[in-house]
Formats: sequence, structure tokens, C-alpha cells
Amino acid sequence: MNYQFNLLRSLAILMAFFALPSIPALAQTTSTVEDSGVLGISPDTIALDPIKDIFVNPSGYAKNTQELYAQPDLIQNIKRKATWTKRVPLDKMQLPLKVTYELKDNSGAANRLNNSTNGNSAVNVILNPLESNLIFRSEARNLAVIEGSVEFTLDPTQSQFAGVHGGRLSVCIQSIDGGCL
Repeated sequence: MNYQFNLLRSLAILMAFFALPSIPALAQTTSTVEDSGVLGISPDTIALDPIKDIFVNPSGYAKNTQELYAQPDLIQNIKRKATWTKRVPLDKMQLPLKVTYELKDNSGAANRLNNSTNGNSAVNVILNPLESNLIFRSEARNLAVIEGSVEFTLDPTQSQFAGVHGGRLSVCIQSIDGGCL
């Protein structure tokens, strides 16, 4: 009986050994842009890298009493970059591309992000549009894919509370009728 158990266990291990190498091969089949439409479209929510160090002197040590009671120097211009991808109808897209951005916090105020738990705590933001390019076009499907980037210059010195600050970035790709796509 022990002999049969060892034989079955050995066969099971041998079968698993031969079956496992084929699993990654099945997962490696990917579609191309032409096969399945367009991959990599930006999600509705994009998170920027967190701001960790906001102090000019992050050591945390004061050399004397005056430094101990002085308001700390904070870094005022922290830069973060976000890249987006968007599908648009090819026949409605204006060439050359004209992309504009609008940032509003959760309460509707422009050019800032506010704290998720205390709306009065805000981080001022300056948007710097970077390049936007047509990365895919299909006349047959009336489809174009635009990819662009925007740089956020954040000033956390006016924020009253630490934590998550959020808002809504609207990306407008100008259409031939003057509206947004």
C-alpha cells in the first residue's frame, strides 16, 4: 500500500512539473491595438506620488532655542507629472491638436486640491501642459487615441492638515466644432 501511495504521489508531482511551464505561456498572449481596439486608456482616477518631505531641512533638529520656536521652512514647489490616454472619434478631432486642462478641488474651487476630510485645507496647484500626441488612428473605425502629459506644481505650504488631498482634472481635446472631446 505504501508503495502505491509513493507511486501516485510521484506521478502527481511529475504531472504538475510538466503542466506548470505551460501556464505562463497561456498568460503571455496579448492583443495588439489593431486586434482589440485600444489598450491602456487612462482610468477615471489617477493618483500622484505622495508628498513626503516638505521641510527644507528635514533633519528635525534645532541648533538653538530660536530655531526651535521658528516656523519651519517648507518646500513650496513640488512637481508631479501625470500622463493620460484618451479615445476620441477621428472625424470630430481637430488637427493640429489643442489640449487644455482645468483643475478643480472637491468643492469646485479652481487650481487647487483639498483635503478629503477637511475641505478648508488646500494645496495650490499650477498646471503646466506638456506634449500631447496622436498615437493611434484608424480611419475604418473612426478612432483616434491621444496621449498627453501635464505637470502639477504643488504648493503645500497653505495646507492646514496632512492627508489625502484631491480634485478633478478635466482634459479637453478641442473638437472641430469648438467643444471638448
